[in-house]
Amino acid sequence: MKTLFIRFYNKYFRSVFDCSRLYKLDLQKAKVNSYESKSERFEFMIADVGTMGLHETLYENNTEKINIIRNRYTEGNYQCFAYFDKLNGRFAYTRWVCKNQFYSEAMKQQILLKPDELLTLDSYTSPQYRKQGLHKTMNYQMLDWLKQNTDYRYIYMIIMCFMPHLEKIVRKIGYKPVKTVFSKKINQPNNQHC
Repeated sequence: MKTLFIRFYNKYFRSVFDCSRLYKLDLQKAKVNSYESKSERFEFMIADVGTMGLHETLYENNTEKINIIRNRYTEGNYQCFAYFDKLNGRFAYTRWVCKNQFYSEAMKQQILLKPDELLTLDSYTSPQYRKQGLHKTMNYQMLDWLKQNTDYRYIYMIIMCFMPHLEKIVRKIGYKPVKTVFSKKINQPNNQHC
């Protein structure tokens, strides 16, 4: 009976409120040492403005997305990690981080980062590469690269609440919840989250 009540409550609560949770990872304590990709097909790389053509093929010439990427490179506040498919000569997956400040629509606030902090942002997997574990692998490989090659100490991540499968993964790596924000949903169909 208690489980049934909790399920009903969670379903009702999610229909009325948005909930976002900010997680923090101490990179020195993260369980990501020397993580290697299991596939020889995908090459881990740091993407830059010189890879714009690869972004265009990943987003299938979606002008809006490509302009966002171009602006991120121009601002210098962002870093992109990618998996390059050596067989097909294109990006299969990208993952973005923010270095200085970022307005989070989900958290309803500006997030200011110290010089030793990063905020992980959006990621994208091309439809033909989904269900191959690229997102999970990138979580580990990106953090391992940051730990080995930079002076960043703390990594933040925002996750929408009520997604236990996502929270399980980040907690396993070592992320700890530091802030939760609730907001009442606006009555709109297909309410979208950032």
